[in-house]
Amino acid sequence: MRHLSIALALTCARAQTVVAPPATAYAPTPRPSTYPPTPSTYGPSAVPTYAPTTQKRREERPTVAPTPCPIQDDPLWHKWGDDSKDCQWVAVLPEVRCDVYGQEGRPASQACARSCGACDPTAFPTSGDPSGAPSPAPSLAPTPAPSRTEEPSAAPTPVPSTPSPTSTPTSFQKLVRVGFFPQAVPMMAGIGTRLFDDPTYRFAFFPQSTGAAATAKLDAGELDIAIMGTAPLAGFSARGVDLTMIYLLYEITTEEALAVRDDIISPRDLFNTTLAAPPQSSSYMLLLFVREVFEVEFRIKGLAPDQIVDEFNDGKIDGAFVWGGALAALKDEGRILLDAALLRTWGEPASDVVVASSRFAFDEPEAVDRFAGLCAALDASFAARELNGLWDPAKPDGLAAAAVAAEGVFSWEDEAIRAATIAAMATHRYVDASDQLDPALAVEVERSLDNLVAVDVQNKFLYAAEPTGRWYPRLRPPRVEYAFLARGVEETYDLDVPFDGDAWPAPSPQPVACALRTELTGSGVFADGSGDDAVYAAGERCEWVLYGDGPVVRVAFPRVALWVGDELRVYDGIGTAGDLLGVISGFHRENPFFVFDARENATVVFTTDVYSDASALYDETTRPLGPLVFDPGFSAAFFRPPPCDDSAFDDDQRNCAGTCVDGLCRCPPGFGGAGCFAALPACLGTVLLDEATGAFASALDALLEKERYAPDDVCRWVIRGAGAVVRFWIEYDVEITFDKLQFYSGEGGDAIVFDVISGNGYREVTVPLKNGSATVEMKTDDVAARSGFNATYEVLDEACSSDAGCFGDGTCRDGACVCPEGYFGLDCASTSCIADSSRGPGNQTLRSNAPGFTYAPGAECRWRLRTRDGSSAPFSPSNTPVNTTRLFVTLASYEVTETLRVTAPDPGNPSALPPCWPT
Repeated sequence: MRHLSIALALTCARAQTVVAPPATAYAPTPRPSTYPPTPSTYGPSAVPTYAPTTQKRREERPTVAPTPCPIQDDPLWHKWGDDSKDCQWVAVLPEVRCDVYGQEGRPASQACARSCGACDPTAFPTSGDPSGAPSPAPSLAPTPAPSRTEEPSAAPTPVPSTPSPTSTPTSFQKLVRVGFFPQAVPMMAGIGTRLFDDPTYRFAFFPQSTGAAATAKLDAGELDIAIMGTAPLAGFSARGVDLTMIYLLYEITTEEALAVRDDIISPRDLFNTTLAAPPQSSSYMLLLFVREVFEVEFRIKGLAPDQIVDEFNDGKIDGAFVWGGALAALKDEGRILLDAALLRTWGEPASDVVVASSRFAFDEPEAVDRFAGLCAALDASFAARELNGLWDPAKPDGLAAAAVAAEGVFSWEDEAIRAATIAAMATHRYVDASDQLDPALAVEVERSLDNLVAVDVQNKFLYAAEPTGRWYPRLRPPRVEYAFLARGVEETYDLDVPFDGDAWPAPSPQPVACALRTELTGSGVFADGSGDDAVYAAGERCEWVLYGDGPVVRVAFPRVALWVGDELRVYDGIGTAGDLLGVISGFHRENPFFVFDARENATVVFTTDVYSDASALYDETTRPLGPLVFDPGFSAAFFRPPPCDDSAFDDDQRNCAGTCVDGLCRCPPGFGGAGCFAALPACLGTVLLDEATGAFASALDALLEKERYAPDDVCRWVIRGAGAVVRFWIEYDVEITFDKLQFYSGEGGDAIVFDVISGNGYREVTVPLKNGSATVEMKTDDVAARSGFNATYEVLDEACSSDAGCFGDGTCRDGACVCPEGYFGLDCASTSCIADSSRGPGNQTLRSNAPGFTYAPGAECRWRLRTRDGSSAPFSPSNTPVNTTRLFVTLASYEVTETLRVTAPDPGNPSALPPCWPT
């Protein structure tokens, strides 16, 4: 029996204790609640929050009406891959079916809110109440310029009598989207012969660049199954991406290696060089291991494979740990210094594994069973290739030819290429299915994944909640589930299926780049430029400036099909200095949300990440199952809308469910689209709030257990008022350190960051108004979304009127609180330092946090300092004691004005703070 070599060569004490929530923890409510909570709820929550446990009684906070319920469930929603299962189907068994995801990635709990009981029908206003929530409204007017005509669907084919692969999809086949690396492994032959397809499931295969890119697509619901290394599986699972490992494809040996310049002869020569590896990849982990084992310092850059080749050729890096075509390119220009096989013998194993989205795995277990079982069958067949003859490279219709065709790099018709592919397959170390099902091996695999998580924590790719080393409670180990493989290997698969080269599709065309800047006037249409039969290019930034022919220009997107990491941004005005109207990504059919109105002119910016995203193999035969998935890109139209009219509900001319302001229809929080008639499932763009009190949230269902905000998103709320400050009460759940809520004094380019929140809990934040406004901004990255936030606010004339308005025994002076050491903000409500941590003139002891509390994750704190004689304040790390719980800087004779900036990226490693003291 072949076991994984498991050893932990890195020495680091790691406590893996999960913090249990105290009895008085502030728990998220099932629906957005009104505030304030009772005073006892100000205590700590399940993870450390940054408010004191003992608070002074505060003034009552404003209350808001409950969010209205939609008039009806979405009539267009249906379960992914099954048009017959709509909201009526959900209503029969809501306790189970409300968690099912639909064709656009929306769960039934959102689309079928009434059937799922996710809203209160009694809270919906009557039709005669003009102050109520907007009701469904007329469709867009005028109709955008003609959009592309969808291709006709394929006619249903008869059900095959045997579970052999089908050449064209049947009307009831469910689409399974698989991300893979084009490489010489037996699984590729199953792709080339379409062995994975059966009467129930149709498998579409999408080439990927890295495991990190594939993980983001799994998390976004754009892929169902993917191949990746153990490092991204461990790291992203720990961050909360719900992944399940279902099969160990092979143990990485010579497939990944460190290629360097010719003059680097030994690992000692790596000193002071610059090396690269794809971020969050097994190669990156192995490069860290090289640095640790040889005790040699070098810089590491996180680059995509294509970037690695370019920077190596340009002399910007000295080498890289990488795989595939990038490794071959570097090897041609340099040399291999060492590979993963050598590092495995030293105790650092790495493997490529098959991973499924847990949501998909437990919703469609038969598809996962089949995929794992066929992978095992193909591996076993390859091991017995001398006996069965199925892999004979001399056969142009054998499995060797099918594997070459699926890789899409070389000609499957060349026998020498087929022979080389079989030889490359033989270099892998495969693990028999019987060994994978051995409980002892499963334990070793899980231990190896846990060790990788620990390395991530040590190297600050993941973050603990407390400097004591206790893990953030949502930091969880990867899930390994071999039950799918156990069921899959019980089936018998006929692998003797001839490869039909004539039916194999031609290679996908090269990606098409869009124009850097395009100016359009009046009205018209535009698109990404790739057309129907190509894909857009990686690493692009293209801009369309739209000059309207009236006071308002409307921009509509009838088709959006963008992989996660690629996005559209729509701005009001010329350029990107105006209000951000919305960020769009993902795969969507006609969507009423993606319609934006701007003053006179608008700007659309299309950016793509550095990862090459291709359309699926066999796009023609699979197209009827999901046309948008196989034609990535977007199309858009812009035109002059009819004049804004927000008159009474019974007025037939009414086209604005919000408020008409300077010809624009301003939407209330939670609504968008043309005329604000669409209830938004998530925040979108910039929302203006000019009432003295109000509420807003990241989504209508924010903080519900199943709610997840959008990846790679930016949303803003601008509060305008006549007071001096605005006070926010906010309950939040955003991914610690990676996603943030930022509070600004002012708006636009003149805004100044005042405070930053990350993690989860409850906070009160008071922000000074600048020129009568303040801004809240939510920024998210591409994976591990959480449930968002709910907030209420009130514009006030002063931060405090008496000492009772100050936390932490602060005192009120001239409408603002003077805070004791370790408390921050205009009302001393924060027990962690904030972006503006200055406390006033005079001798001070600067502290990063209040006694008994930790500083906030991802904190970026600033103190303005000046000596009394006007000279700069001399600092050095040597006179700045730092320990695991707090940071002290004692100033004997300094007053506030010059800037001292302290950045704390990892609360688990405060001693790693950069030496950013002015000297």
